[in-house]
Amino acid sequence: MTSKQKIKTYHFKSEWEEQYFFTEVKEDLLEFIKLKEQTTGYDLFCSFKNIISSEKIAISKMVGLTTDGAPAMVGRDKGPVGICRKDERFPQFLCYHCISHHEAICGHSLKLNNIMKLMVKIVNKIRAQTVQRRFFKTLADEIDCQYGELFFHSKVQRLRWGRVLKRFNDIITAIVQFFKQRDELMP
Repeated sequence: MTSKQKIKTYHFKSEWEEQYFFTEVKEDLLEFIKLKEQTTGYDLFCSFKNIISSEKIAISKMVGLTTDGAPAMVGRDKGPVGICRKDERFPQFLCYHCISHHEAICGHSLKLNNIMKLMVKIVNKIRAQTVQRRFFKTLADEIDCQYGELFFHSKVQRLRWGRVLKRFNDIITAIVQFFKQRDELMP
């Protein structure tokens, strides 16, 4: 699922350059598969293989496969990953276990606790009183903020930190203006 995209004009491009430097990778949901009765690794492998062939996707271009933690998925020999690795039609590929867990682990190793504590303090200060909350919502509407409401958190699950921080970042202008107009220092 790639599309060619010229980055710079060259008089001569080798096939290798064109394949690896002038390609944009796009990610998209292929399909939800409803399994009839069993969910063994082989059933999952067959469903995966059928979808790839029905969508005319070249297996040779497969670079990685991500699984979740379901018992049928993680089997080294009998799971779909193990079966794909044994099938000679599949190239060598990277295997990842549950991308959202990897994001959580990265967030944990980045020591985001201090950032999250500060963000929670700021949000709770704004939402502590109804008047302040209404004032913030009005201010956010005036400056055409994407969101006019803040999440109320005392503790945030690590798996949601990315979304919470993104939303906080999207409305940071309104937050700064809120504290400036009230002549208060941000926590």
